[in-house]
Amino acid sequence: MGKFISLVNQVFNYLTVINKTDKRTNNGSVIYECVCRCGKIIEVPAYCLKNGNTKSCGCFKIEKATVHGGSYHQLYPTYHNMIMRCTNPNNPSYKDYGEQGITICPDWLDPKNGFIQFITDLPPKPGPEYTLERINVYDGYYPGNVTWATLVDQQRNRTNNVVHSMQEAEEVRIAYHNGKSVASIAKEKNCSNSAIDRIIRKDTWY
Repeated sequence: MGKFISLVNQVFNYLTVINKTDKRTNNGSVIYECVCRCGKIIEVPAYCLKNGNTKSCGCFKIEKATVHGGSYHQLYPTYHNMIMRCTNPNNPSYKDYGEQGITICPDWLDPKNGFIQFITDLPPKPGPEYTLERINVYDGYYPGNVTWATLVDQQRNRTNNVVHSMQEAEEVRIAYHNGKSVASIAKEKNCSNSAIDRIIRKDTWY
């Protein structure tokens, strides 16, 4: 009998092997725990990984369905990147999203119809320079809380680009309580109304 070679940490199509379980198939094949690139964890027999019978958790079939004229649906990378930064601890952006409790609508995570539901719930993308943004940055990716914005819009919506100290934040709150409108303060600070509103409500660290 040949030496056993573990498949842990190897990548097969969309699947990364993360753990060897104690389970085996009827024909003796080791069953591994794998994480799909969409973030879902599944168990797959070793022979299915090696022969390519199992390429993903099922999302590969959905992705193939988005192919038209040899290219992917234009919104699939947006969908995939959203899932990765919220569900995959190995993703460089996970610390700013998944680790901070930013979640995704369960319907959008459905292995079979998630992508289709995602593009159905989204408003039309105005142009190539727009990227996906959450309207309320403290809530997750859900219908009604996502929109399309340019990078300039996104920078304006970040509170740490509005004020840089607790004193500045307090000045914003004092101005508001003295009768100044959110809109006028936002205009002075060159930011969005929602960014000022979050400072007033103390929905930031300031």
